[in-house]
Formats: sequence, structure tokens, C-alpha cells
Amino acid sequence: MQDVRSPLELPARHRAWLAAALGAAFAYGCATGVAVTDEELAEICDDPNLSCGEATGAGGSPIGSAGTGGTGVVGGQSGSFNSGGTGGSGINGGQSGSFNAGGSSSGTAGTSATAGTGGTGTSPQPLAEGDCLDTSSVTILYRDRKNGATSTNEPSMVLSVQNSGPAFDLSALTIRYWFTADGNSGFTGNVDYAAFDGQQNLTSTVMVSFPPAENGSDYVELSFPGATASVTTGVQEVQLRFHSNPYADLDQSNDFSFLSPATNATPNPNITPYVNGTQVGGCTPIP
Repeated sequence: MQDVRSPLELPARHRAWLAAALGAAFAYGCATGVAVTDEELAEICDDPNLSCGEATGAGGSPIGSAGTGGTGVVGGQSGSFNSGGTGGSGINGGQSGSFNAGGSSSGTAGTSATAGTGGTGTSPQPLAEGDCLDTSSVTILYRDRKNGATSTNEPSMVLSVQNSGPAFDLSALTIRYWFTADGNSGFTGNVDYAAFDGQQNLTSTVMVSFPPAENGSDYVELSFPGATASVTTGVQEVQLRFHSNPYADLDQSNDFSFLSPATNATPNPNITPYVNGTQVGGCTPIP
């Protein structure tokens, strides 16, 4: 037999279910089969033992703010349009993660008893603070070939050059990648491949050196003494890796220029370009 009592006359556990069902209905536009006035709903939701959901589902967080998904018959979507969160629990678990956080993946769907898992972000972590130029005419793009590993015995990367200023001779360019030697020495660098524009191979013209530390940081320097090209817009790529002698693990998490996880070419202001010895972009470590 159908219970036709007023919602305000129902036991608390029934009223809790009603509040949850109404929250889900408002979020998804579905009917609950329960007749209730706005005044009755407001009084139900005033009960300190109950919680009425908002835009995402019963007990969920509002769209536009981070949080976990709702619990109830239909789990709400969690988080906001700009940040991740955990999935909702319920018969239909919510998806987690963001619509706009860089590279976030959706979380798993929840079950009737288990919340969905959170989405995983892939946006690069913030770089260390440095002494930066006000404007940069040359920008270095960086891609990590170690998939974000913070410990490795051979840091490996792909670098590209973007020039928005006057053209210059490639032979006048030097690039510094700042790192911490972690007590190691005898470093050796290798360039697997370098290309100016996809057609002109630069591999044999690139020199890798390890000058004495500056600003409290070690660095590997790339130069192009044998190149004859003029850099108008940039250099396509330089594939660099380096290691100590003998090979020893390096903690990349304390390297000024390390950017993780940069799985795609990403502007990296902490890799510093120079033309004829003058800094033309980016940042240097603060001693």
C-alpha cells in the first residue's frame, strides 16, 4: 500500500530518502513520484540530520567548486569544471576529474557501495622560483623522455627553440639546462639527434659541455659552433641525454630546470637561452 502521509509526518529515515531523491531529481531533471511543496521541502532540508543535494546530485558539491560526488540513488558528478575530485557513490556512480584541468582523466564509475576513483591530472608541476627576465624573445620548449621519473641515472629530454625577436646566427646561441649533481662528477652528454627545420640535420654541429656551477647550480650547456643557419623563428629539436661517470642515480626533483610530467613539448622558462653570451629569455636559479 502506498504511503500517502505528508512528508513532514514521515519518519526521519524516510525523510532522508526523500531529500536524497529530490536532490537527484533536481540535478538530473527526473521525477520522484513524490508530491511535495516548496515549503515542505524547505522544512525537510532544515532538519540538521539531513542534507539536500545541489546541482550535482544528492549530497554532491555544486558545479563550479571542487568536492566529492553525491551519494544516493544517482551519484552526482564530482569536482568542478576546473578541478578534479572523487567520483560519487550510488547506483550510478559519478565520474571524477575535470573538464578543463590539463590532461585529467575521468574517474571510474561508482557502484551501489563504492565511490568512483579520482581522475589523474597530467599538468606539469610548478617550476622552482628563479631570477627571470621581464620579457623573453627566445623560449625553450621541453619534453621529458623519462615520463616524469624523478630518479634516473640519465636525464633525457627533447628541446626546441622558439624565437619571437630578431633573427640571430645559430652559432651564437647557447642553452643552459640547470640541474643538481647530487655529489656526482665526470658528466658526459650525448645528442641523439638534432634538426633545424626537419630537413637540415644539426646533430654533428651540437656541442655539450658542463662548465663550473653558477648561481649555486650545476648546468649542462648546449652550443652550435659549427652551424651556419640563421634562426628566424626557431630550431625544431635537440634530443639530449647526460650521465655521470660512473653512472649514478640523480634526483631530478631538486633540479631547477626539471619539469614533470612534460610528456608533450612545454614552454620551460627555467631552461635559459643566451645569444652571444647575453641572456635573451627565461630564468636563472636564485643563489
